[in-house]
Amino acid sequence: MSNENKDPSQKQKPKLILQNQRLRELQQKLDKLSENHGSLLEQNQRIEQKLEDLKSLLENRPNIITSQVDEPSDKQYEDRLVFNRRHSRKVLSDALEKVQERLILVCPWLTSWATAVVIEKCEELIKRGVRIDIGWGKLEDLARDQIDTFWYGALPKLRQLENEYPKFLSLKELGTHEKFLVCDNNFAMLGSHNFLTSKESSPEFEVGILIEDTNTIQKLINRFDESTFDKSAALDYLSREGDTYDLEYDLEEQPIEIEVLKKIIEKAEKRVAENKQKTVVKLPPPQTPPVTTLRNEESIVLRTKSEKSADFTTNNSTPPPLKLNSNRRTRKRTRQSEVGNDLGVTSTASSDKKPDFPVSNKPKEEAVKPRIITPSGGLGEIIVQLNWSQGTRPDGSKTAIDLDLGCLYELKDGQKTPAIQALNELFGNFSTTPYIHLSEDDRKGDKGEILRINGDKVAEFKRILVYAYIYKGIAKWSEANGVVKIKLPEVIAQADIEVKLDKPSDDIQVCAIALFENVDDKTFKVSKKEKYYTDHREMDKAFNWGLDWGERSKEGEKLRFRF
Repeated sequence: MSNENKDPSQKQKPKLILQNQRLRELQQKLDKLSENHGSLLEQNQRIEQKLEDLKSLLENRPNIITSQVDEPSDKQYEDRLVFNRRHSRKVLSDALEKVQERLILVCPWLTSWATAVVIEKCEELIKRGVRIDIGWGKLEDLARDQIDTFWYGALPKLRQLENEYPKFLSLKELGTHEKFLVCDNNFAMLGSHNFLTSKESSPEFEVGILIEDTNTIQKLINRFDESTFDKSAALDYLSREGDTYDLEYDLEEQPIEIEVLKKIIEKAEKRVAENKQKTVVKLPPPQTPPVTTLRNEESIVLRTKSEKSADFTTNNSTPPPLKLNSNRRTRKRTRQSEVGNDLGVTSTASSDKKPDFPVSNKPKEEAVKPRIITPSGGLGEIIVQLNWSQGTRPDGSKTAIDLDLGCLYELKDGQKTPAIQALNELFGNFSTTPYIHLSEDDRKGDKGEILRINGDKVAEFKRILVYAYIYKGIAKWSEANGVVKIKLPEVIAQADIEVKLDKPSDDIQVCAIALFENVDDKTFKVSKKEKYYTDHREMDKAFNWGLDWGERSKEGEKLRFRF
C-alpha cells in the first residue's frame, strides 16, 4: 500500500505529541518564573524595610551622638547594691555556677559550716579546670599563729584539696579584713558580709555592691595578685599597739608576743622598785563558777536579785550565792552564737550540798508559791547548752555519737509549732516568735549545742520542753555522758543549773531533759525530767503537746527512725 493511501490522522500524531511536549516545557518555565518573581518581591520588601531603618537611624544620629557625649566613655556597666546576707550568698552561688576560668574569693575567716557547700562546688570546678584563689587570714591571727578550729575550720579540707590540685587551687595568706569576690572578668562583689564565715540565716544588716565594670574588676584582680602578707611588719605593729595596754587589763585581750610580755614585766618591776616593796603577790586560786545540779523531778523557780529573801518560806538560812566578777573583758570577736561556750568548763556541785534556793518535789498545788519581783526589761537571755562525749568501747576504741538538742514550745496565744531543732533547719528566732534560737549544730559534743531563750518574753510563754536525741551513732546514752547546763543571766540570783543525764536508758532514741513553765508571767520554773522515749511522737504524747510528726533529715541524710 502506498503512502498516499494512508489515513491523514495517522500522519498528524507525531506532530501533536511534539506540540504537547513543548507546551509542558513552556508551562514548567512559566511556573519557575512565577516562583522566582514571588521570591524577588519578598527580597524587595526586606530591602525597602532596611532602607527605612537606615533612613530613621541617619535622621536620629545627632541625638545618639549627643547622648554618648553626655556619658563617660568607659561607662558600659551598671552597679547594683547587694543588701544583707541572703543576697550576698546568692551572688556567691551565682559565681560558683557561672565561673569559666578563674574565681577569686577573699574573706578573713573560713568556717566549716559556712564553707562546706563552697568546698563541694570548688571540687567540681577544679576537676573542670577552673582556677580558684582564696585569700584569707586576719592580720593578728596570722601574725600570732592563732588559727583556731572554729574561725578557720575549713582550712584542713581546703589545704588537702590544694595539695591534690596545686595548679587549680591556691590558698593565699593576706592578713586582711577585706571581703570581695571576682568571677572571671564578668562581675565582682565587695561588701561587709563575711560570706565564707556565715550563712544567710542571720537577719543582721549587711551591704555590698555588685560590679560589672571591667576596669574595676581588673584592679581587684591586680590587688589580689600583688598583695603579700609581711609577718614581721605585722608583729612590729602589734608590739607597738601592745605597749599601750595597762597591766590590770585582762591578759586574754593582750597581745601574747614575747616582746610585749617583756615590756609588761618591766613596767611591773619598775612599779615595785619605786614603791620599795618586796612583797610576793599571791594570786587567789581560780574560782569555779557555782553550779546547782538538779535531781530527777526536782524543780526550781528562778528568782531575781531584787527579790527579798523573806518572801521565801524555805531555806532562809542559805547564804547568798557567790558573786562573779562582772567586769571580765570579753573577746572582741565573740559570736553571739558562742556565748554558751564558757559553760564547757567542768564544774560540779556535791549532791549532798543543799542548794542556795528552794527545790521542791511537791506537786504544783502543794508547793509554796513565792512572790516574784521581776525588774523592768525581763529576765534576759537564758542559754541552754548540751555537751556529751564520744563513748569508749572495752577495747578502747571510740564510738561516734551525734546528739542533737531541740525543744518543744507552747506560747500563751496557743502557738506551738514547729519544734526547734537542727532537722530541716528549724532554728527558730530569738527576737521574734517563738523567741527561741538554736545557734549551734555540733557533731562531736566538744563545743556543745546551744539553745538561746529570750527571757524578756517570759510572759509570752506557757511552757518549753528541752530534749535531745541521738541523730547518728549507737543509741547508747550511757556512752554519751550527756549533760545540759543552763546559764542564767545577771538578773537571776541563783547559780547556773546543771542537768546530768545520769539515768540513761540505752537503745532508745529520744530523751526529755528539762521543762520550763511560766510562773505569774514573770519568771520560769525549771524541772528536771530525764525521761526516755522511742521517738519524738511518743515524747509528744507523754507531755500532751499534740504536734504532727513526720520524717525529717538534716543535710540530706535520712534518720533511721520516724517521728
